[in-house]
Amino acid sequence: SMASASGGFAMAKYWGDEKHPDAVYAVYLRKVRYVPPAGYEGVPRYRPLDPDKQPLSSEMAAAAAAAGGTTDHLQWESVKERHIKAGTLDKLVECLIGPDNVMDSRHFQVLFATYRAFAKPFEVLERLQRRYSTMEEEAGASTQALVTQNSIRSILVCWLDMYPEDFYATDDDFVILSKLVEFASKFRLVELRSKAMKLRQHFKGVKADGGLMARVSSLDQQAIKFGYENPDVVENAGERAKQFDVSMGNCVQIAEQLTYWDATLFKEVIMHQCQSSVWSRRHKLGAERYYTVKATIDQFNAVSQRVMTSVVLPECKPDFRAKIITKWIEIAKELRAFKNFSSLKAVLSSLQSEPIHRLKAVWSLVPPKSLATFRELSAIFDSDDSGDEKRILDAEGTAKSSPLRRPQLIQNCRRTKSDVNLAECQGTVPYLGSFLTDLTMIDNATPDYTEDGLINFEKREKEFEVLAKLRLLQSAARAYRMPRDAAFCAWFHYLPTMSDKECYTRSAEVERLPASSTPQPGIGGVSKSQTIGRLFPLSSRGSGGAGGGTVAGATGGGESPTLARALPGQTSRDSGIHSDEADGMNGCSLRGQSLTAPSTPINSVSWKGGRSTFYHSGRAGTSSSSDFNPLLSSSSA
Repeated sequence: SMASASGGFAMAKYWGDEKHPDAVYAVYLRKVRYVPPAGYEGVPRYRPLDPDKQPLSSEMAAAAAAAGGTTDHLQWESVKERHIKAGTLDKLVECLIGPDNVMDSRHFQVLFATYRAFAKPFEVLERLQRRYSTMEEEAGASTQALVTQNSIRSILVCWLDMYPEDFYATDDDFVILSKLVEFASKFRLVELRSKAMKLRQHFKGVKADGGLMARVSSLDQQAIKFGYENPDVVENAGERAKQFDVSMGNCVQIAEQLTYWDATLFKEVIMHQCQSSVWSRRHKLGAERYYTVKATIDQFNAVSQRVMTSVVLPECKPDFRAKIITKWIEIAKELRAFKNFSSLKAVLSSLQSEPIHRLKAVWSLVPPKSLATFRELSAIFDSDDSGDEKRILDAEGTAKSSPLRRPQLIQNCRRTKSDVNLAECQGTVPYLGSFLTDLTMIDNATPDYTEDGLINFEKREKEFEVLAKLRLLQSAARAYRMPRDAAFCAWFHYLPTMSDKECYTRSAEVERLPASSTPQPGIGGVSKSQTIGRLFPLSSRGSGGAGGGTVAGATGGGESPTLARALPGQTSRDSGIHSDEADGMNGCSLRGQSLTAPSTPINSVSWKGGRSTFYHSGRAGTSSSSDFNPLLSSSSA
């Protein structure tokens, strides 16, 4: 029987660089140990005789034959391995096939995850097709040529499966896919031809439905889909946005639904859209080049603006405003337990922002325990080396449970099937801004090309390490098991939002500035308040974001001008869903009452027979009536 090299490979050692006009290779020496087959006794380590080397003496050969094989009794040896560091596009594509004429899976992963920074899909496809064609004449007489062709076919199939968006085009004919179909037909590659034709047909349907961007889910789309965007709701949104439910019983529900949407959007992120070559040039390239990342950023900004607005907008006493902050801290704690670092960062950044940070009288009324929790959670995202974000992701990122999930978290809130699932199986949603920053730093610190004009592939290796971590976390996010709550979509969609500048103006009205100081928004605040929205602002922010906005309206009396802009006549973004408990809250008034929306739809009523979901659709001047709406049922007991 034949032996094989074992998995006991020692760490490869760097030997040096090997330079060529069209490529630079890093050469490594790897120690390979050889393991005897089962039943081979007497020699602890051996290697099959290399037929290209000098044969053994007749005595040794006879002894080896008697033992069951031809061996040179070599226990281990050092073998050279070459990894391309820089090269032309031709050479990088050529290296997809290893020395053994088989696809180099590692090089495939790195190249196809990052090549868009220096080449277009049709350029890579053209080179693969050309190499396949040159092998056609040799394939009949050479086994190696046939193996190479099979490897190229495997590369093309894997490319179609793993990166189908590379073949999408705005033209009607999808030229690159048509060329691939033509190529596959010419060389009778049945599987490749079938996949390419199916993908082309699929993309035609996608284009007819509005393109790839239209297929990305969003919370606002769901609110519209379930019929909440109707004249009655919009007309009475301002009237219904008069209570902020500061009770703590629904914090888990809010955190759960924010996690549902963050996980949904994160799972749709196309990794190469995070590359700095795309992200840092997004304003020039257009939204279609980074639409999956943009959807995640839009959701982050939507959460951030709603948290900030919910604190500064109400006309209420400081103690009630402190309760609003306390509730968001509690929600942040639950987000940490859900391992949702995206909305966690959004909530914390809003509470650290200048419009909220400067409200000293309000913060003095926040309970010490909540302040301690706030400081502990904020430390996760410290920009210095003491930040725990990377350590936590390394320790918990791919685990299917959270050390912070405790059974008692769910005891005092609604009991649903999703609660049971969450206690058992759980994913992770990272803060994407940290990874975008890492990729930007790599891009800024490393040149795209060497001094000789070769593509710097070492840079792409570094980028791939970051993208690979993101892909791993993407897989972990699939572990979440929670239903979508349509009532939450409506509530979140209609929450009022104001821009950073408007929030600061309103904050100055809540607590007057000292006469001796005139600070500006974003100056003198907490240094950690750099949110992803502020680092990477999008044009939609500041005018309502993802579903919010301020429209001029008139209100009488002594109300503040900022508050007046957010009252009836605006798109108030409140679903009108509120809890009975909230109706009895004191200390908050627009003439006595808060103008922000409830912090969650209390749409779950537990009965012995199961869970019913209600939509509160009371109009101004009348009491709310609860009518059962099957559209809002997200699960059953």
